[in-house]
Amino acid sequence: MSGRSRGTAACPPGQPRRGGGVDGPAERLQRGLQAGLHPSDIQRVVDALDMLLDSGNTVVVAEHDIPVAASADWVIDLGPGAGPNGGAVVAQGTPDTVAGGDTPTAGYLRRYAAGLPLLDASEDARH
Repeated sequence: MSGRSRGTAACPPGQPRRGGGVDGPAERLQRGLQAGLHPSDIQRVVDALDMLLDSGNTVVVAEHDIPVAASADWVIDLGPGAGPNGGAVVAQGTPDTVAGGDTPTAGYLRRYAAGLPLLDASEDARH
C-alpha cells in the first residue's frame, strides 16, 4: 500500500495525518463513494477528497471499496459479519496494520497490495 496517494478516511480525532497536521475544523461524511460511479471515476472523487484534506478538513468515508480503503490514513473494520452479526470493531489502524490481521478485509487489502484480483480474498484471511 506504500506509494499510494494520501488517504480519504479520517485519522482518529487529534491524530496527525500522513503529510503532517491534525484534523482540521470541518468534518465531511461521504457514504457509498462508489455507488453509481464507474470505477475510473472513483480516483477523481478520491482526488477531490484529498483536496479537502489538504485544506485542513477531516474527511470520513464509509466505504466498501478496497482501493479507497487502501488509500486511507486510517481504517476501521467492522464485523465480524454483516447485519446482526456485525457492528463490532474487529480491526483498526493504517491500511498496512489492518492488512496484517485475520479479517476478511485484511485479506482483501493484502490481495490489493499484491496486485491480485480481489475475488476469494476472504480465504486469505483464514490462512
